[in-house]
Amino acid sequence: MRWQIYLYWNKEVEKVPALISAAKGSLTSRLADEDVLREESVYLNFHIPLLEGIYLYRTEKYQKSLHLLLAALVNAPTGTVADLSELYYYMGANYMALEDPVRAKSFFEKASRLDPRGMYADLTRKMLRSLASKKS
Repeated sequence: MRWQIYLYWNKEVEKVPALISAAKGSLTSRLADEDVLREESVYLNFHIPLLEGIYLYRTEKYQKSLHLLLAALVNAPTGTVADLSELYYYMGANYMALEDPVRAKSFFEKASRLDPRGMYADLTRKMLRSLASKKS
């Protein structure tokens, strides 16, 4: 489900809320099974808020995005380096959009340190250079 949502970011973003809702419904109905409780809980409390936060950022709802990304951060499981780096990148991007360069820089630096060769590494470095040039 997660990768399906990523495929819609650039093509049919209007379908993303329905996909997220379907994922939530599917996960919620399966939480009664003790064997899947922990794994599904990670998806419900970390991955889904992360995806919703990214969607809200892409639809320019920055404050709501930050709220969900913070909820995801609080529930982040250990060992999720790439996902945390992505989360930090979007936190920084939200703060950039809200014209808070100090907080933006802090989150971009966290993303860069956490996963310097990851999927968002080039974008993160670009944002940090942009912030540095604005400061000069």
